[in-house]
Amino acid sequence: MRQIAQADIGPALRALLAEPDPEHDDIGILGQNGTVLGVVIPLDAYQFFLKAVERAEDEADLATVAAWRADPLAKEGGESWPFAAPDPVAAKLATDDPAAADPAAADPAAADPAAADRL
Repeated sequence: MRQIAQADIGPALRALLAEPDPEHDDIGILGQNGTVLGVVIPLDAYQFFLKAVERAEDEADLATVAAWRADPLAKEGGESWPFAAPDPVAAKLATDDPAAADPAAADPAAADPAAADRL
């Protein structure tokens, strides 16, 4: 935010800022042809604006996280997510069932079909 000292602003703007309860009074600064060059808003309006922006940013962040959790391979902005897809082998290794992690542990013929002929 750019800043200017109150002593450096003109008397008309200073008088408008000094009005009691300026909560709903924006002060437009107009150019010579009547176009709006800028706006001065009261402190309460500025604080409300900051909270609203922060809330919108938080909602956008939560939506992004929810989308990623729903689909880790989802794309954002045309780029793949930087997170790897879940590894099915690692998931099987994390189980308590050795057969799930290694099919040969449950059935040697599954690892070597020729072994079935030798059994």
